[in-house]
Amino acid sequence: LTGEATGSLAAKVKALLDKAKGPIETMRKRNLSTTLSVALKRNQHQSSPVGNLICEWLQKLHPEAEICLVNSGGLRNGFPAGPITYGALYDVLPFSNIAAIMKLKGSELREMLTLSTTGGHGVLQMAGLHVQYDASLDPCPTSDRNNDGVINERDRNRLVSVTLPDGTPLNDERIYSIVTNSFIASGGDGYADLLNSIPAERIQISPLGLPFRDDIADMLQKEKPTVDTSANSHLHELRIQQIGTPFRGTCDEN
Repeated sequence: LTGEATGSLAAKVKALLDKAKGPIETMRKRNLSTTLSVALKRNQHQSSPVGNLICEWLQKLHPEAEICLVNSGGLRNGFPAGPITYGALYDVLPFSNIAAIMKLKGSELREMLTLSTTGGHGVLQMAGLHVQYDASLDPCPTSDRNNDGVINERDRNRLVSVTLPDGTPLNDERIYSIVTNSFIASGGDGYADLLNSIPAERIQISPLGLPFRDDIADMLQKEKPTVDTSANSHLHELRIQQIGTPFRGTCDEN
């Protein structure tokens, strides 16, 4: 292309982008009728106010689920203080994941939480559970604990305890109803080997569902809930807690 043609093409592209920018900005400014008095932050290593809030909203949308699990990596931003707009919600949840319901035995859920706390990915944000793991444990695995054919950090076993909020331990044979997102339910973040071993009818992902971000937006605008962000709020509860200091060396030296 000549310089003149390139300039002409660039101008046409800019005109198209400018035309689309208006509706996008209008959508981002949509007020969802809920206000935060303080900003809420993320945390990849233990519970975060953002993760706790998203899980509570998911459980409100899916009251049949006693537990919520959402990957930390799916939460891409914190919430600023002030009115929650669709743009702020989109910045937290930019992926088009839809809600999914998993029916897992206690033993399967425990294995999922063990995988969540290996350090291979961020921990699962949650509601309906209290989990503790020791980041100093099992730094250099020597066996293929998860049977994926590779020995690496995903084979660590650092889980210390798992209980329900009232302190009741998990029952390995009981089936628990869990709301999550389609990324996790499809095996993302290294859960494929575990979830592929579970009967398909126990993992339900709606093929026609909207992104759960939009479900949350509609719920907030309709119900106008008050969000308690004070220091004593349950949003600051450590539902998954890290103890111990992570190993900083290399496994070849250990």
